[in-house]
Amino acid sequence: CLHHNITYCRFCHRIIHGAKVLVPHFGFCCYECAKPINFDELTKIAVFIIKFFKERGIYIPEFKMNLLPAEHMQQRYQNDFETVPLGVACKGNPHRIDLMSQQSKLGIAETLSHELLHLWQYHYNINAPYEYSEGFCNLGSYEVLLQIDRSEALVRLKTLMENPDPAYGVAFRELKVVHDVYGWDTVVKSLLKYSC
Repeated sequence: CLHHNITYCRFCHRIIHGAKVLVPHFGFCCYECAKPINFDELTKIAVFIIKFFKERGIYIPEFKMNLLPAEHMQQRYQNDFETVPLGVACKGNPHRIDLMSQQSKLGIAETLSHELLHLWQYHYNINAPYEYSEGFCNLGSYEVLLQIDRSEALVRLKTLMENPDPAYGVAFRELKVVHDVYGWDTVVKSLLKYSC
């Protein structure tokens, strides 16, 4: 519309109604996404996701979680990524996941499920091609979002399905076809073939 300035939230991708919040290094987002999640909420989300993966035969190894504001994520990872990441899985003993705190609960669920599948790959020493490693993680995010009955989940699912990136979009959709036809076990076995 030429008469209105419509701004979409950088995190949940919905139209921002009312006040918008500037998140450093990211842009504008809605109030819900700008409000940092607390650790108790994060723990509940993690328990839900780990249970979901466990029911599908995917073991998540021991890990620690850190919630960091956008500025800290930028400082910590400015040399490792082109843009500030929403989450990062780090190998270690135990492994660690750093999550940007300014995400909606659904955003945290999407990001955390993706990063947890990186930990699964670390645990089994899987050295899959980059595209399939990331595509597999996005498949996990997609399947977790399918379990959540909220309009934001539908927006996020659409964004995943339309992503043009070779890894996060194209490889994800290829693995999704395998998943839809043959199931989780086949996708998991195809990744395990890259185990060292």
